[in-house]
Amino acid sequence: MRSLTLGLIISGLAMQWTKASRVASGAEHQFSHLWDMQNHVYLNRAPSHGFKVGIGTLASSALYEQLLVQPLDDLDISHLVAEWPDLAAIESDIRHRFELPDLAAKAILETNAKNMTSDVLRIQLSRLRSVWPKLRERLRTHLLPFDELTDRLAAAGCPSAPEQIGISRPRLRESYRQAYHIRRRFTVLDLAMRTGLFESSLDQVFGRRGHWPIENAIGTSTEGGTSCPST
Repeated sequence: MRSLTLGLIISGLAMQWTKASRVASGAEHQFSHLWDMQNHVYLNRAPSHGFKVGIGTLASSALYEQLLVQPLDDLDISHLVAEWPDLAAIESDIRHRFELPDLAAKAILETNAKNMTSDVLRIQLSRLRSVWPKLRERLRTHLLPFDELTDRLAAAGCPSAPEQIGISRPRLRESYRQAYHIRRRFTVLDLAMRTGLFESSLDQVFGRRGHWPIENAIGTSTEGGTSCPST
């Protein structure tokens, strides 16, 4: 309880100091916010914010683990810049991915806000390539492994698989792309997108040997969905 209280106080003070929630709200919250916007309901009720963020945290961790084994200090920057889609292509893709018109409009607004010119993308990728060796080690030290996060959630009686909050694995895979579009802040989702590794990383996460192999997906479960207090 002491560690939990201290963490909540520190994150609250950090948000006050920065006047933004970004310091305590990354890609894991974007998954939760996405499912809120889609009016997701499971067992006749919306899963708690904490349950959704927990699954979002696992989703973020799984993506991080794929990126951390990549040689991002050897990126083909010219190729990545040339392949970056223009705004018209991005907007067309968003409208295809979102069924709700209002949500599609919000996604376009947020994505346009964080889109960049080719020159800015080139600068960002060049900076990433130069700092990646040290940044990768810092991330490996800081981030808890996927398996440990899963064990901690399960030990607390919280959902540790997407099916336990009514999210199928195919839907979770699509949620990665949708979550990327609904906020203008930079997260691991943006790192994967800018480096051109988004889809290949998801192929691994949801592949036969990944954390959530789609071909071996279990049926929707009701276990573990009500034993952890809502947050």
